[in-house]
Amino acid sequence: MEGRAVVAAPDPASGGLTIWTSTQTPHQVRGELAGVLRMPESQIRVIAPDVGGGFGVKIGIYPEEALLAALALQLHRPLRWVEERLEHMVATTHGRAQYADLEAAVQSDGVISGLRMRVIADLGAYPMAPGLPDLTTAMATGVYAIANVDLEAVCVYTNTTPVAAYRGAGRRSGLLYRALDGYSRR
Repeated sequence: MEGRAVVAAPDPASGGLTIWTSTQTPHQVRGELAGVLRMPESQIRVIAPDVGGGFGVKIGIYPEEALLAALALQLHRPLRWVEERLEHMVATTHGRAQYADLEAAVQSDGVISGLRMRVIADLGAYPMAPGLPDLTTAMATGVYAIANVDLEAVCVYTNTTPVAAYRGAGRRSGLLYRALDGYSRR
């Protein structure tokens, strides 16, 4: 929903780096940058200014942050990168690419006595959050007490951008919840 931006500046006094980035997880970015740059975390300062909403897209490190940090250190000068809308659409993580096949056993009084769900989850080419399909199955029954549940998630790699947390990660669509609400009296 909102684009990303990064500024990386070497610190000549310490030999470290300060990076301003539109992230929701500055400590995670610092740790991942330390690994990529082979620097101690204490040499990296990550500042997350008021970046507005990210809804999950601004979790973790992106290649642009690592590249800009490495170039700033190599060139001994501050650098900035601001994402354009098209770049956002083709390079940033997206939230859902799951296909679900559902079956429900519903008694005549409306109680759901069984639920079977098979999920095929597209993780993209370079998965950042391969556990999201597990989250989908963990939340499959919602608030309903269903005696018999059979859940399966299969993950596939494709040539799309990675899937990661984005606006209610792992949750099924509201359409299914409305369908269950219409059948269950529990």
